[in-house]
Amino acid sequence: MKISSLTKEEALHDYELFVRMGLNLESDYQKNTGCIDMHLHTNHGKGKYSPTEIVKASRFLGLEVIGITDRNNINGLSEAVKTGERYGIKVIPGVEILTLFQNLPICLLGYGQNLLTSNFSYDLNILTNKEEIQLENAVDLIKKYNGVTILVCSDISVEKIERTLIKGIDGLEVIHPNLDKTQQDILKKLSRRFNLLMSGGSDSKGQIESKNIRVPYSFFVRTILGIKQVPILEGIDDISELSLEEKIGLIIKPGFEWPLLDVEDKRLIQNFGVGLNKINKDRIQNLEELEFKIKKIVELSSIPPLLTINQEGGRLNTIDMSGFTLFPGNMSIGATNNKKFAYLTGRAIGKQLFNLGITWNFAPVCDVLHNTVNPSLGTRCFGSEATEVAVLASEFIRGMQEEGVAATAKHFPGLGPSNSDSHEEIPSIKKLNREDLLPFEAAINANVAAVMVANLKIIDVDPEFPAVISKKVIDILRETLKFKGVIVTENLSIPALIKEFKNLGEVAVRAFEAGADIIMIDPDFSKEKYDLRAMQKGNSNSVNKKIEVYEALLESVLSGRISEERINESIRRIWNMRERYGVKPLIQRSSMIAEKEHIELAQIVSDESLTLIKNSKDILIKPDDKILLINLVPQKLTRADSSWKITNNMFVMFQEHFSHVNYIEIKADDCETKLQYQSADYIVVSTYNLSQSNNDEINYFLHIISKLKKHRKQIVHVALGDPQDTLLGKDDIARIVIYSPHKVSIKSLCEFLSGNLKAKGQVPFTLE
Repeated sequence: MKISSLTKEEALHDYELFVRMGLNLESDYQKNTGCIDMHLHTNHGKGKYSPTEIVKASRFLGLEVIGITDRNNINGLSEAVKTGERYGIKVIPGVEILTLFQNLPICLLGYGQNLLTSNFSYDLNILTNKEEIQLENAVDLIKKYNGVTILVCSDISVEKIERTLIKGIDGLEVIHPNLDKTQQDILKKLSRRFNLLMSGGSDSKGQIESKNIRVPYSFFVRTILGIKQVPILEGIDDISELSLEEKIGLIIKPGFEWPLLDVEDKRLIQNFGVGLNKINKDRIQNLEELEFKIKKIVELSSIPPLLTINQEGGRLNTIDMSGFTLFPGNMSIGATNNKKFAYLTGRAIGKQLFNLGITWNFAPVCDVLHNTVNPSLGTRCFGSEATEVAVLASEFIRGMQEEGVAATAKHFPGLGPSNSDSHEEIPSIKKLNREDLLPFEAAINANVAAVMVANLKIIDVDPEFPAVISKKVIDILRETLKFKGVIVTENLSIPALIKEFKNLGEVAVRAFEAGADIIMIDPDFSKEKYDLRAMQKGNSNSVNKKIEVYEALLESVLSGRISEERINESIRRIWNMRERYGVKPLIQRSSMIAEKEHIELAQIVSDESLTLIKNSKDILIKPDDKILLINLVPQKLTRADSSWKITNNMFVMFQEHFSHVNYIEIKADDCETKLQYQSADYIVVSTYNLSQSNNDEINYFLHIISKLKKHRKQIVHVALGDPQDTLLGKDDIARIVIYSPHKVSIKSLCEFLSGNLKAKGQVPFTLE
C-alpha cells in the first residue's frame, strides 16, 4: 500500500475514518487492488461520509476507481473528482434517480463527467421535483448529457427486468449483495443477450448493519463472497483487477469460463474455481450442436472467451463435420505457389471458425520443409523454399485475421530440419538456420497474434533445453525478431517432454520462466473421439494435468520463483488478444458456416494444385470404363493428423464420376484373394503417407504393383498425402499427387482422369 503521497496527519485521519467505516486495514481488505465500486452514497444523500472522505479512505484500500451516486443530487462530486486526481483515484460522478416504468418502481443510475455541469444540476432539479418520474424521462436526461445509464436490479425481480430494457438503457447492475449467484448469472446472461454493459454496486452507506452487508461492493466481493468483480462499466482495462488465481487461470489452456459440469469439471471447480473447459468430439454430433454449445459458453462467460483449435486444412482439421468446408492444405497451396490462394484460404477458414465462435486457430505451419521424412510435418508445410513459405504463410495469416480469428505461426524456430516426430521424442538440430526464421519474421510483419514455440533442441543456441522451455530461444523471438504478441507453448503433455522431464508442473513453470505466455496442455476443442469409458478416463487425466500445472504455477509465484510482475507481463498480452479476438455474443454471426464461395475456392485450389509426377501413357478414363480402386489402408503415424481415416472418400467420389467402380481396401497382412482385378480396364491404387510407414507395408505395396504390372493392367498410383509416396518403386506407371484425401481433392483427380482438367501443380520441394 502506497501512502508516500499523503501527510502523516492525513494518513492518521483517514486510518481512523477507515476504522469508523467498519473496515479493518490489517485484514484482507488491503488486497483490494483495482476493484471498482459503482454505487456509493455520501452524506449529501443517504450516506454517512463526505465524498472526499470516501475517496481518501478508498485510497487506503488500494482502489483505483470508484463511482459515487447520491439520490437526486450531485453535491460534492466536483470536490471528490479533484481529491481523486490528487491521490491517483478515478472518480466517476453519478446520480441515482427513482423512477416508474408501467407503474413498476425502478432505480436508474446515470454516470458521466458532464453530470457535473450546472446545466445538468438545473435540469435534474426540474425532473426530480415532479411527483412521479418516468423511466423514459430520466434516461433522456442522462443521454442529453452524454451519460451512461444503468438499471439497478437488486430491488426488482429478475423476471421483470427484461421488459424495462427500453431504448437508451446502456447496462445492468448485475452484482449486488442482495442478489444471489443464480440471479447474478441470469442478469449477466441477459446483459450479453442485449449487448449491455455490466455494473456492480452495493448501495453502501458507509456502515455495517446487523443483517445486510452495507460496505462498498468491491470490499464485499473480495472478502465476503471471495470472488473478483466481473467486467463493469469501464471494462477491465487494468490487470490489477484480476486476482493471482484468475491470472494463472488465463495462462493455462484449455480453459474458458463456462463449465461443462461433468464430474471432472465439478471436481476442478470445487477445488480451484476453474473448470476443465474442453470440448471433445465425443460431446458433439454435428455443427448445430457445436454452435449451440459455443453460444452458451459465450453467453455465460464474464470475459470474452478465446477458444482454440487446430484447423490447418489438409491433414489436420479438428472440425471435419458435414457443413464445414475442408481445404486441401498448405502443401496444396504451395504446389500452386499462388499467394492469393493462401490469403483467400486463410479468410475462408477464418470466416467459418468465426461464425461458429472459435476465434484462435493454431495455424499456419511456418516450418520450412528441409527434411521430407519428418513425419510430424509433410503436407502441413507450404514447401522447402523459405522465401516462398514466408509469402504464403503471411498471406494466410492476413486473410484469417481479417475475419476476426487470431492466427498462430508455428513451430518456432522451425521444425523443418529435424527428422523425427516432436510429439514422440525431442528432436535436435546442430545449428539454427537463418532462413528458417524468415517465415516467422514475415508472420510478425503481418501482425500475427500468436507464435507457438516448438519442442526442439537447437544445439548451438541451447544444448540443454528444448525451445519450448529455453529462454535463449524465446529471447530470439522477443528480442531479435521484436515479437510483441502472445507466445504459446506446444502441447506440454506430449510424451516426449514428460519422458525427459518427468514432471508436467515443472515443465510448465520452466516454459513460463523462459518467456511463454500461454501454457498449453491441449486446445479448447480437441479432435479426439472416444467411447464413453475412454472419454471419462481422458477427462480425468486432463483434470489431473491441469491441476498439476495450476498448482505448480501458483506455488512458483507464492515462493518468489516467478514474480507477479512477470505474470502481469503475460496477462497484458493475453488480455490485449482477448480484447481483439475474444468472442462476443453471437447475435451478428452468420448462420452459414460453409458458404458456396468457400466450397468453390477449395475446389479451385485443389484443381490448380493437382500434380502429375509421371505418366507412362496418356490417361483418359471414359465414363463406361471399368475401374478398380485399391486403397492401401494407412496406419496412424503421427498425432498431428486427422485425415488418415478418411481415405475411403475415393469410392464415393469415383462413383459420382464413373459408371463401373469396384473398391477394395487392403492391408499388409491381407491375403491376395481380395484382388479381383481381371476385368478392370484401369486400376487406381491410392496410398496415404506410405513412405513414412514400415518396410512391411512398403514392400506389400511394391508387391501388389509388380503383380498388376505382370498382367499388363493400366495402373495409376495416387498419393493422397505426401508426394514422397510416388518415389516408391521404379515401375513405369502413372503417378499423381493430390495432397489430401478430402473430397475436393478426389474430385480434382476424377476430373483429371476424365480429361477435363490439366495438371498444373508442382511439388514445392525436390523429390528425391
